[in-house]
Amino acid sequence: GVAVVGAFLLGATAAGAAIAARLAGASGQASLAAAVLVVASPALRQAALVPGSEGLAAALVTLAGCGLALAVTRGGGGAIALAGLATGLCPLARGAGVALVPASVLVLLLLPGSVSLRRRAAKAAVFACLALLPLAAWMTRNLRATGHFVLADRGGAVLWTRAELDLQVAREGILPAILAWTPLESARRAGERRWPDASYSRYQWEGEGNFLTRAMREWRAARRSSADPLAADLALGRKALGQFLSRPGDHVLAGLAVAWRGWFAERSPELAAPFDLTFALGLLLAGAVVWVLFTAIRSGGVGVLVLLAGPVALFLLHAATTEFLPRFSVPGLPLIGAALMATISESRAQQVRRKSAGRDSSLKD
Repeated sequence: GVAVVGAFLLGATAAGAAIAARLAGASGQASLAAAVLVVASPALRQAALVPGSEGLAAALVTLAGCGLALAVTRGGGGAIALAGLATGLCPLARGAGVALVPASVLVLLLLPGSVSLRRRAAKAAVFACLALLPLAAWMTRNLRATGHFVLADRGGAVLWTRAELDLQVAREGILPAILAWTPLESARRAGERRWPDASYSRYQWEGEGNFLTRAMREWRAARRSSADPLAADLALGRKALGQFLSRPGDHVLAGLAVAWRGWFAERSPELAAPFDLTFALGLLLAGAVVWVLFTAIRSGGVGVLVLLAGPVALFLLHAATTEFLPRFSVPGLPLIGAALMATISESRAQQVRRKSAGRDSSLKD
């Protein structure tokens, strides 16, 4: 049963990536390549086969990206409805998906520039109402069940873990964190030799441990000592937010460290064993995103920018509020692949047009 559901999710995500690439201007072959990238991705295959993982989130984020691209490039009420409802479902799969709502509203307010601001604002308002419907329904259900209007019951734990990480980075430095989270054994060993007292990888529940074990011990103790465990979770979340605001320098520094960690979402293919290609794939992923963004901004590639809005919003939210495990970036991979294939397709088309124009001018001469 799990394998069937996983295969369906992976297939739906691949189809969504192909459609997204097509909406961004990719050729048929490039759109097919976007689907192949999804099916070939070890991280996405693993996510689809693990219940409760990022597999469902990847499918929903891709569907939301397709709807948003359709709303911007084609317009129409159906596209707005698809984008809004799909975006609203994303936070139910993974809470960080809530970042897609303001990001998509911003996209609809800004694009396309050929449409009047009044019409863009109306589309953004309709989208926001539709996107908030699933969220409101779920949080109302939680209010009735728990007495708290919340999206999840561990939001405070996530924020407090990040707060503990901020303090650890302030004490031990950012370099040992970066080396500990670099997927190269040589880098990890170098970090351990240079900073033997750094505890980023010390996941021990007894003794001092590291930021995660300290945060979880305190979170569990707060829940046990409270008559309302969810209220204790919310209190820790508020305390964490207060720390972020009172120590902005530490928070930004830790954000840089976890942003580095989050790039390594793609897993090394099994065929590459005994070699581990995670580090190389992470650098390729980062380079591809930078190149696609630069090319789209320079050439005015609206469709590509729309596809990247969701993955960028998710990345920034995780870098700002979580410890950013690499798997948190997995839901954005299909849209990144679609944007990459659309950019490659357009670059090739421009080269063909330039060559054709050159031949035409030489014939006239």
